[in-house]
Parts: sequence; structure tokens; C-alpha cells
Amino acid sequence: MAQSAQAWSIAHAAMTALIIIPLIVIWFLTIGLARRKGDPARAAFSWLKACHPFLVVSLLLIVVSDVATTILVSWQYDNGRYDSIGHSPSAIKGLTEVYQYCGIIGTWFERIVTALFVVVFVELGSGFRYAQMKKAPSNRSVFRGAALTGALIIFVLSTANFAVPLAALVAYYNGAMSSSGFENVKNASNTADALRVAVDVIAFVISLGQIIYATYVVRQHAGMPARQSAVIYLVATILDAIRFLLFVVFDATWVIPKQFAPYSWNAVDAILNTWLRFVILVLLLVIGNRRMNGIWSTVQHWMEGGHHHALHDQQPQQVMQSYGNIHPQQQPMYQQHQQYQPYPPQPQQHPGWQQPPPHAAQLDSWSRHELSSPQEVARPGELDSHQAYRQQYNPNGVQSGVGIPAENKA
Repeated sequence: MAQSAQAWSIAHAAMTALIIIPLIVIWFLTIGLARRKGDPARAAFSWLKACHPFLVVSLLLIVVSDVATTILVSWQYDNGRYDSIGHSPSAIKGLTEVYQYCGIIGTWFERIVTALFVVVFVELGSGFRYAQMKKAPSNRSVFRGAALTGALIIFVLSTANFAVPLAALVAYYNGAMSSSGFENVKNASNTADALRVAVDVIAFVISLGQIIYATYVVRQHAGMPARQSAVIYLVATILDAIRFLLFVVFDATWVIPKQFAPYSWNAVDAILNTWLRFVILVLLLVIGNRRMNGIWSTVQHWMEGGHHHALHDQQPQQVMQSYGNIHPQQQPMYQQHQQYQPYPPQPQQHPGWQQPPPHAAQLDSWSRHELSSPQEVARPGELDSHQAYRQQYNPNGVQSGVGIPAENKA
């Protein structure tokens, strides 16, 4: 089973690392091509550019966490015991901390991107309407306020999900690693579980609202040149909702009942979470880069006969079907466009040099992106004992049989 866990850990690390370079390329293309250029209809692209750095750092940390897990598993014998001759307890403990802390921080950054996406999608929909009407939609401030509120709620809950288990683990490792410290770790894990489920449910509900809004935008652009861009916007919101549906299903199936998912779910996570988000970013770049059929409410230099001023006074019916020659006496008319617990997500206990504590089941859920293979914290004095394998799926983290080292200082 250790070999299976190691294989999925390597697979998850590889599938995640594979997307990092393309993501960086998309990041720089977005900076250069999806520019706002002072157009009030393009506010979404300013928010979009803030997403890329957080996501890149998140994926880098997740890969480091996966690599640390793979190494830890390689230090184990087939029976789950660690090679205590070739590797000291302090080395095992140190590498375990690396995989845990990188997973916690990586998960937090990924959820910051989730909060930013809430604002991006709402601003994008409002931008389409702005470009269509040549003035700010009457409900724009309402939608913006709702988006900022939803994003703030996700950010606050995600920060709590990050801070609570991290504080418990730091105190445990830097302290005497006593029984009381271990109990604090278990309590933090339970709190992290509840916070993670709350974030996933809230994000999923918001994503459904975004689909409804995007559908409305598409209907408003029927027969208009920017309709294709609006359809791409709708597709992006649907893909985002699929991501959160995956998380909700995972929470309902394994996190809440504290069950263990198969290791193969790591591949599902890499494809339907990491890769799917990359596809969404590409779609948003396509919308931001479009000229003739993009989101514009001001005349740009590439519009034939255009002058650099806003067209807020134009009525929708004045929209031109193409940027043809504009009579010198006419006011330039622009064709309308539409515009993942003490960190480890659900700790899983695998054979190692420690016996799982009596209440190990309470340490089952860690947040997405946590250790590729969540592990449980060892009780004092359990360094050389066995630990039973327990299957656990860790969104954005691979499973593997790894144990958290402990010192008998009680």
C-alpha cells in the first residue's frame, strides 16, 4: 500500500508541476494582452491579474509538499516502519513538517484565488452590460457589493482554516510534543474540517449565482458581435461551478463522515481542480484579448476613425455591426460587445513507526492542498511503533503512508 501511495503522490506532483510553466505564461500574457486601458467596462481584468501570482505560489508549494511526501514514503520498509538506521528521527520529523506547512500555506493561497474569482466573474458580467449600454448598469453597485461581501467571507473563513491548524502544529512541534499538545492538534483538525466544508459550500452556492448572471448576460447579447465572448464567459462560470461541485461531493462523501477516499482521487483533483482552473484562466484571457468582439465601452486607437473618449451617451441601438468608416461629422460609434485540521487535509494514518492513537479517526480531514498524504501526529513515545494504513484523499494532495515523528518528552 505504501508503494501505491507513493505512486499517486508522484502522479499528483507531476500533474501539478506540469501546469506551472503554462500558468506563468498565461499570467504574463494576461498582463500584456488583457489590459484595462482606462475602460470602466474592463475592471474585471485588474482583479484577474491578482489571481495568477497567488495560484503560481500555491502550486509550487503543493509540489514541494508532494515531493516531501514521496521521500518520506521511500524511507519506509514494506511493513511501514521507517529506516531509523539510515534516517534519524529528527530528519523524518523535519521533512514531515515541510510537507505539512507547505500544504497549509498552499491551500490558503489557492483559496485566496477562489475569493478573487468571485469578484472577477461579477465584474466581468457587469462589464459586458456596461459595454452594451454605454453606461454603468443600474444594479452594478449592488452586484459589486455582493461580490465583495462573498469574497470577504470566503477569505475570512479560509484564513481561519489556515491559522487554526497551523498554530496547533507549530505549538506541538516546537513544544514538548505532550499529550495535551496532541489533543490540541485533534481539536484543531475538527475545527479545520468544519471551516473547509463551510468554504466549499459557500463557494458552490456563489458559483451557481454566477452561472445565472452569466446566462442573463448571454441572453442580453443575442444577435450582437460580442455574444461569442459572452458565451465564453458563461462556459467559464460553469467550469468553476464544476470545481466546487467536486469539493462538495468530496466533503459529503469523506470529510463529514470521516471516511477515507481512494488514492486515485488525487488524479481527479489534479484534473478537475488544478487543470480546470487553468482552462478558466485561459478562457478569461481570450475574452480580455478580444478587440472587435471583446468588452469595450471606450474608443481605442485600433478602432478605425475612433477618438479616445468614452461613448457613454450612445444608446444600445446605435451599436455598429463592424468598425467601418465613420463619417467625420458623426460621433464615433463603437460596435457593442458583450462583453484544501492540523494542516494535512484529512490526515490519513499509514504504516510507520507509530501506532495510530485511539482517536485517530478524529484527525481525518485536512484541507485541500495539504500534504499529499495527510498523516497523523504521533503521541509521545510512539516513534518506533507501527501505524496502520488508512486510505485518505486529500484534495490537491496525494496520499501516502507517512507518519509524523514525535519525541518522548512527556
